[in-house]
This record gives sequence, C-alpha cells and structure tokens, in this order.
Amino acid sequence: MNITAEQILTSFAATLAFIPVTLCPGYLAAWLTNLHGFRRRSLVERLCWSIPLSIAVSTITSVLVSRFASLTAATALILLCTAGCVAVLLQEHLHLRRSSQKWLIGLRPLGATIVILALCFIAFEIFSLVDFQRGQCLYLSLTFYDIAPRTNWANSVLRTGVPPANPHYFYLHPANLRYYYFWLVNCAVVAKFSRLPMRSIVNAGCIWSGFALTALTGLYLKHFLSVGAHLRRQFYIAALLPAVAGFSFLIFLWNMIVLHIPPPGDVWYAGQIADLVSFPLFYPHHLIGMTLCMFAFLLAWIAPTRSHTESSTRDISRSRIPTVLFIALAIASAFGISVYTTFAFFLICLCWATWQVIRHSFRSPLILLAGGALSLLLLLPYLYEITHSPSKMAAAASTGPASSSSPASSSPFVPSIRETIPPDRLARLLHPSNPASARALAKLILLPAGFALELGLYTIVLVLFLLRRRQLKPPHRTLLFIALVTLPITSFIRSAVLDVNDFGIHSALFLQYPLLLLASELLIAIKLSRPTATPASASPTPAATLETTRALAPRRTATSQAMRDTAPSSAATFETTTAPTPKLTQASPATHEAAKASGLILPPPLLRSLITLAILIGILSSCWRAAVLRFLLPIADISASAASNPQVAELPHKAFIAYNGYRQLNSRIPPDAVVQFNPGGEWMFWKNIDLANVGHQTVTVSHHLWCGAELGGDPSGCPAIVRSVVPLFDYASAAQARAACKQFRIHYLVAYSYDAPWNDRGSWVWNLPAVVSDPDFRALDCR
Repeated sequence: MNITAEQILTSFAATLAFIPVTLCPGYLAAWLTNLHGFRRRSLVERLCWSIPLSIAVSTITSVLVSRFASLTAATALILLCTAGCVAVLLQEHLHLRRSSQKWLIGLRPLGATIVILALCFIAFEIFSLVDFQRGQCLYLSLTFYDIAPRTNWANSVLRTGVPPANPHYFYLHPANLRYYYFWLVNCAVVAKFSRLPMRSIVNAGCIWSGFALTALTGLYLKHFLSVGAHLRRQFYIAALLPAVAGFSFLIFLWNMIVLHIPPPGDVWYAGQIADLVSFPLFYPHHLIGMTLCMFAFLLAWIAPTRSHTESSTRDISRSRIPTVLFIALAIASAFGISVYTTFAFFLICLCWATWQVIRHSFRSPLILLAGGALSLLLLLPYLYEITHSPSKMAAAASTGPASSSSPASSSPFVPSIRETIPPDRLARLLHPSNPASARALAKLILLPAGFALELGLYTIVLVLFLLRRRQLKPPHRTLLFIALVTLPITSFIRSAVLDVNDFGIHSALFLQYPLLLLASELLIAIKLSRPTATPASASPTPAATLETTRALAPRRTATSQAMRDTAPSSAATFETTTAPTPKLTQASPATHEAAKASGLILPPPLLRSLITLAILIGILSSCWRAAVLRFLLPIADISASAASNPQVAELPHKAFIAYNGYRQLNSRIPPDAVVQFNPGGEWMFWKNIDLANVGHQTVTVSHHLWCGAELGGDPSGCPAIVRSVVPLFDYASAAQARAACKQFRIHYLVAYSYDAPWNDRGSWVWNLPAVVSDPDFRALDCR
C-alpha cells in the first residue's frame, strides 16, 4: 500500500482508537457522580463534559497504575471503563425504550454543520501531518520536527513502562526520561490495545487536542458566560475562531519585501505566540494542558453556584467532593502533560485568588485550593522521580540548541523581557555603547506593538473590553482579569532549558483562550445587531430574533424525574426549537436592548469594520501558516540541489528508505534491543527521520553537548561514547564495530547509503550479519 494512504488510514483509525481514553472514562465518572446534572443533559453536552474529564481521569490514573503495576494493567483499566460506559448507555437505552421515550441528542439546529466541521478538522489535521509519497521519496511536513521525537518518546513508554527510559542515551544502564511525559502514556495505552503505529497515534493525539479545546469552549459558553438563547450560534462562532490568527501574514510580507527574506518569509524571532491552528499540530500536549487547567477553573467557578441549588448541607458536601476530586485529577494530569502551562496557571490562580479574597469571595478559591492540594498527593511519585532521580539534566534538550543558562542546578525559569519585534536596530539607536541594556530597553519598548501584531483581532477585543470593564458582568471581568495577569507572566518570565522561549509560547495560551471567548461575545453581539430573521406574521421581538431554546430538559425517566426541580433554565441549552419560515427585517431596538441586557458589548460601526478587517487578515495568516507547515519542505526540494546542505536534497529519499527499513527491523528484533544509527550531523530533521522510525533504545543521538543525556542520564559516559561509537560511521572494521557494541551493549547498527562506511566493502557495513538488507538501508547484528 502507498505509504501516504497507509498513514491516512491508520491516523483515522487511531483517532477512533482514542475514544476509550478521551471519552469513556469521563462519561462514566460524570454519570456515576451525576456531575452538575450530567444524567439529564443532552448527548451533545455530555460529550462536552466527557472529553476534558476523560483526559483528566485517564491520564493520571494510567500513569499511577503503570508505575505501581504495569502499562498492561493501565490498558485493562481503560478498557474496563469503556465497557462500563457502554453498559451505562445500553441501560439508558433500554429504559427509554420501555418508557417510549427518545434520546435527547441536542444536535438541532446547526448540529449537522458542526459535525461536518469536525470531519473537516480531522481531514485538515491528517493532511497536515502525514508524509506525501512520490516514488521512492517521502515529503514531510514541518510538523515532523516535533512529531518525530514525541513518537520516539512514546515508543519508549510502550517498551519500558512508567517511568520511561530516555531513548536518546544509554550508558551502562537506562536512565529515566526527564520530561513531562503523561500525554505519551495515553498514546502508549492506545498503542497497547490497538496495535496501530505510534506515529499515527501521535497524529491522532493532535486531533483530540483540538476536540478537547472545542468541548471546553462549549462548557464555558454555557456554564461560565451563561450566554443563554444564542448559545448555539455563539458556540459555532467560537469553534471557528481558532482559525483566526494574528497579523503574522503582515510580518511575512515585511520579511519578504523589506528584509528580502525568501518566501515564505516565515522568520521573525524565537518565541513568537503560536496561533491556534499551529498548536494542535506542533504542541498538542501543551494545548491539552491548558484545557485541563481551564477545566479545573470552570469546576471551581460553578461549584458554589451549583451548591446553592442543593436542598441540604449533606447534598452540598456530597456535590463538592467529586468536584474537588475532578479538579485534582485535572491539575495533576495537566502538570505531567505540560509543566509550562500548569506553572503559568498556578501564577494566574495566585493572582485571581488574591483578587477574590479582596472582594470577600472565598468559595471558588477554596475549592480550587483543595483540588490543587489533592493533586500534589497524586503527583508525589512523579515529583519524587524528577527531584531524586540519579539522572542529571542539561540546560538544553536534544531537540534544540544549547541555552546559555547553567546546567543542572539552574532554574527551569528565569526572568527575562520577552522578545517580540526584533530589537537590534532600535537598540543601536538607543545606547550603542551598552548593547545589553539597550537591547533590553528596546525589547520593552517594542513589546506592546509586538503583542498587537501577534494577537491581531484579540488585541481589539482586549482593548474594547478593558475600556468597558465597568459594564462587564463577573464572568467577563474574570476572563479579562486572566488575560491581563497573563501578559506580565508571559512577558517577563521565560524558560531556561531551550533558546526557544517555550514558556513564553505556551503560557500565552492563557492570554489567547480568554480573549477567544470574549471575541465570541463581541461577534455574537455584532451578529444580533444586524438585520435578523423574523417570522412574516410576527412583530420583531427578542423572542423572534434570538433563538428560542428547548432546555436540556430532564427526560421523564426514573433517574431524572427526581431532579426536575433543579432542571436548568432555558438559558442553559445546547438545543433550540425550530422557528417559522423567516424573512429579513432590520434589527429592532428590542434586539439591542436584549443584547445589552445579556451583557453583550455592541461596538460602534467603524470598529465593526476594523474587526472584520482583522478577521480577514487573521484567516489569511492562518491559511498562510498552514500552507507553510505543509508544503515548505516539498517546495524546498525543487531547489534542493543548489542548497549548501546536501542533506536537504537527500531528506525525502532517506525518509522513504528509513520508513521501510525500520519497519522490517522493528518486526525482526526484540523490543529491548539496543539499536544505533549515525549520531553525527547537526540538522535535526535528518536525525528525526531515525527517531520517528527506530522504535528502540539508542546509545546516543548526538556527538555534541551531552550525547542525548539532556533528557536524562549521567553524561559522564559521553566522551567514551564519542570516542568509540561516532567513529564507526566514518570508517571501522567489523572487529572494531563488535568491540564498540560489546563495550556499550549495542545489539544492532544501522547504516544508510549516505554513511561513509557504506562505500567501503571492507567496513562493518558489509562484513557483519545483516538483519535487514535493502539497496540503501542495512541493519547489522554486531553482538
């Protein structure tokens, strides 16, 4: 089968295979605890609750069960939850059938459109992630740069369990992987029961990160912002808003026209705010980490409100216990999925709790504090592992250049002014005799303009809501507060592990997501103020211009009848009624008054035009960025023969032969075998070809820095490895290869036609027993 077709099919199958991890545990947990009236909700809203709750429950549970039992036990537990979920659905179906009731699906109206958008999103993600085959070449996406090492690490979890071994470095014995690997455990669980390729499972994880964000958005619109009658329309708008990026396209044009950077001009600085189109492709685990943090915040926010509806103190306590537990699970899972986003969330919550205490509002902060304290108990094994492990940690990971910060003893976070617009020209004007201070001052001066360019539409939203903050209701004020607090956090703290400011990129999610929700409020207000559809026989009243709702009403079943008194109002619904055939009329004053009464801000006409322009530029920026990610490497191959780096021209063919060669090798050798490919070279794309396909432990992936020990391990063995292993790929006999393999417990050596020993018939490439022998790829047994 064609490799592209194979990757498409397996990626789609892996998306379905994630359901036991990303849907079933949360559905079962919410149903058993009846979380916020879960049993009487429509299936659509149940889905929105189940996805983030499932990831919160399954992630930390799988990690702990894998640590104290095995990955097989964790997989069995996930499958058991899936069986329980199916049993609950079957029981409900039988009960409804006996009582002549039907399921409350909650798809109408706009449901079919949203389903089509979900399918389009799956297609877009798979199209952006898979390799394109043409003959004996595989043309990669730029996303491969990050997908490849994560595939390698996830395979290590599958082989070695929890805690996983660092697959990049092996000196005398395995070393623990020093990384926030919890999302990779979910990938390993899916691989365990599905037997699908890990690369496709990692791709599917990218898709589910987008689904988790969308599900969280639905919950925030209904339970946080209480948008009421126009929930369906606003959810539709909010689900599309991630496609609206900032003004990065203008930056690309500036680079190409003014700075004469060759197309696509996709160069600005390290640490630019990533748009929400790129996040699921490059950083799905960080996006999921932010989603879990905001889910925990939502639970803490609505818990006091929910408690007021209970009839007794006992009921109040009983409802808060699962809430605190789910908050703990969400925060614990988020920390192991993305340390950066969780640390930013911790700082934000400190500021928010202080604000709440000043306003004499204690309940939500106390519930969040209780959940955070419980999450520390769940994280104790992981915290002990990263603080007491004999492994050491370098100041730069193997996927990027070394940082200037000090090694193991340095903090992972350092104070620093965020770089937005390149400051060098301004720095030379400010203080040419003191470059360091001038550069810092220039970065500070350019910071507001840089954020404005990066955020685009969301800059307008931020300014407008800030100017009208006195008119805002508490939920809108809270979202604005989170965005404003995030600005200094992401601007003056950076990560010290990589030259790329990972913390700055990922902490900015807490700036982007609240502004996305506020932007949906602004856009729905604009939509409601335009000419609307009203029945021909009716006067233009708010009830005719806004969607009327059919509440997520309690079904007349034995389980829900007892809760009819606490049924949600019509403002809390995911389903609407069918209106009469409409005709267009001008928006009435009643429509404006209804919008104002619901807390919506109506911008003036001139600002609406500016918002429309910002949306168009943002969509264009997203399209340009998506095209760059997908097509840059294939297009670069056209002029690759003229490139200074010959590996650019050879990359597509190496990707093809590695895909087929490692597939044969992985099926013929035991999982615990140690495999070594050529660790030389500087270009990470070249090495990532091996990392994405090898599926086994390697002794080293690099001959620089700490030989791959940056992700865990004692680097003291690096000089010996460099002296013995690296020269094998320059020239060595079979005897020399066997000696090095015996010294470092290597079982198999991999050589390409691009490696120097390939052209010497007296080298180990042609004189060791071959496990795989292809025209351009050989794997040799060197034991």
